Amino acid sequence: MKTKCRVGIIGAGRMACFHLDVLLKMNDVEVVALANQWSEERRNAVCRKYNIPRNYSSFLEMLDQEALDAVFICVSVMDNFTVARSCLVRGIPSLIEKPPGLSVEETEELLQIAEFKGVIHMVGLQRRFSSTVMEGIRMIRQRSPLMSLVVEAPERFEEIKAKKKFPQEVLRRWIFNNGIHCLDMLSFLGGHIKEFHVMQQTWKEPLHPDCLHALIRFEQGAIGHYLSNWNSPGNWAVRLFGDGWRLDIEPMEEGRVTFSDGTQQALPISQEDRDFKPGLFAQNRMFIDACLDKKKIGFPGATLREALVSMQLAECLLSGALPCRAEGGVVK
Repeated sequence: MKTKCRVGIIGAGRMACFHLDVLLKMNDVEVVALANQWSEERRNAVCRKYNIPRNYSSFLEMLDQEALDAVFICVSVMDNFTVARSCLVRGIPSLIEKPPGLSVEETEELLQIAEFKGVIHMVGLQRRFSSTVMEGIRMIRQRSPLMSLVVEAPERFEEIKAKKKFPQEVLRRWIFNNGIHCLDMLSFLGGHIKEFHVMQQTWKEPLHPDCLHALIRFEQGAIGHYLSNWNSPGNWAVRLFGDGWRLDIEPMEEGRVTFSDGTQQALPISQEDRDFKPGLFAQNRMFIDACLDKKKIGFPGATLREALVSMQLAECLLSGALPCRAEGGVVK
C-alpha cells in the first residue's frame, strides 16, 4: 500500500485553491504538479504560493509526464467534461468538481467510462460531508421516520450574468452548474425518489426558467418540496421534519434542531468545517484514502452514479417534464 498520494491539480482558480488549502494539511499527500492553460501568470502564482514544483500549460502533457496517483479537476464548467473524460480514459483516479458535465448525456458517458475502466472517482458535492448535513443524517437515523424534506435553492442570477464570465450556453443550463448542490440534497437525505412532479414559470428571465418547483415522493414514504425562486432574496436552506422534531439548515454552514417541547439546539460544526470550505476536508480525506488503499468511494461520497441522479432531476426541472419517475433511484 502506498504511503504518499502523488496528486496533480488541473485548474488554478478559486476552487483549486480551496482544495490545495486542504491537501497541504495532509501528511500523506504530495502535490507534484499543476496544469492551467489560460494564464501563465496565475499558474506560476499558485505554484509559488503552494510550493508546487512543476506546472504545465497543457493538462494532457501533465498526465503524460507525471506519475500521478490522483488528479483534482477544478476547471471551468465548459471544460469539465472534456478534462474528466481524458483522465478517466487513462484510468487516473479523479475528483471531478461539479458539475461533471452540462448534460445528462455527458454525465452518463463519464459514468460508463469510469465503471468500464474501474476508475476510483468522486464528484465534488462536498456539502454531503458538512457537519450540518451529517447531523441531519444522524437525526434521520436516530429519530426516523423522516416525514418531509424541503430544499430551498434561490439563485442570484442577475449578479452571475453581470460578471460576464459565462457564455450563454452555460447560463441557459445554469441549474446544472450551481443548482446540482441543492438537488443532490434531495436524494442524499430523502433516499430513492419514487415520483418527481415539476412546475415551472418564467417571470423575468429570458435565458432560464426563474421559478422552479417540484413535489417529490420518496420510496420510504416522505414527501419533499424543492423550490427555487430566482427573483426573491434568501439563502440556500434544507429543512427536515420528523415526529416531534424539525431541523433547519440555513445558511448551509449552520443550523439548529427544534423539538416539540420548544427546546432548540445549535448544530455542531467540526473544526475542519470552521477552517476550510465546509465538507471539503472530509470529502478530500475520503478520496485520498480511497486512492491510497485502492478501494471504492463509500457513503457519504458522491460518485458519477449519484451525480447522475441530480443531473436527471435538473433536466426534469429545466424541461418542465411532468411527472418524472424513478427506477432504482435513477430518475426517468
